[in-house]
Amino acid sequence: MKVKQIYHIGLPCNDLERGVKFYTEVLGMKCTKVGYDTESGGPYKDKYGMFPNIARLFMEDGMCLVLFQRPSTVERGDFDEGTSHLALEVIAWQPYVIDLFDFHVLIPPFDFLYCNLNTGFKRRGIGE
Repeated sequence: MKVKQIYHIGLPCNDLERGVKFYTEVLGMKCTKVGYDTESGGPYKDKYGMFPNIARLFMEDGMCLVLFQRPSTVERGDFDEGTSHLALEVIAWQPYVIDLFDFHVLIPPFDFLYCNLNTGFKRRGIGE
């Protein structure tokens, strides 16, 4: 068996409305659906007693990102779940730094640069 392509990526989030706002207004994705997933959310309903509240977002190339509202908020630090992440190639992110700060986005290591709303910009070396 060979994988032809990724059908979609699913990410849990604490605040679905905020997530949709970030991916549409800051990253320019198109949202085609927000609501309860009664079509394919059966296993989720079996576990949590309700259908998942989701948002389907699309990138220019047709790739789909599905945000799932967590059943309860999870508070954690940047790397509490290891190194799971979504890496995106973007064009001209610098004009959007304030928007990125507002959403607590970590800017990946371009020259090992780290961006966090609480600490601002700081340089990091490998292994720090």
